[in-house]
Amino acid sequence: SSLYDSFGELTHEQACENWPCRSRSYLMWLLFLLENLYSVGDYSNEKMLAGVEEKLNPILLYIYNNYDKKIAVSDITEKFFINRTTLSKLFQDNLGETFLTYLNKLRITMASTILRDTMLPINEIMFRVGFSDTVHFFRTFKKYTGFTPSEYREKFNWMQNE
Repeated sequence: SSLYDSFGELTHEQACENWPCRSRSYLMWLLFLLENLYSVGDYSNEKMLAGVEEKLNPILLYIYNNYDKKIAVSDITEKFFINRTTLSKLFQDNLGETFLTYLNKLRITMASTILRDTMLPINEIMFRVGFSDTVHFFRTFKKYTGFTPSEYREKFNWMQNE
């Protein structure tokens, strides 16, 4: 609901030159959340939950709905009453990667979508997908895409090529 309220304020105020890009990115977030909400009812059809242990399902849903916020392993262990070792084993056995790798890949996927489809400043995108340190964001982005965020936008953003 806060995302919806922000979208409403942004489209009414149009306070800056980037308001169309911000509106588009909020709309993408809303659609992403709607897709998650729509598919939560039937786990068997949910791509991200297919083939994972049932105990991991609520954790993955939480990550997908909160990737833009600071999420620490300790937050997950407290919220879902699971110890670190069990959490680590669940991720390794079901997804073949660590919790942090999974979270970072999700954040980079969302950042690359926003870079492709908007002209929002890179720092704003970085904060929107849950990173607070520029150097860490740039290194992580390059690690998973092979490009810096600027290079990625230059190569894949459809708005620049018009």
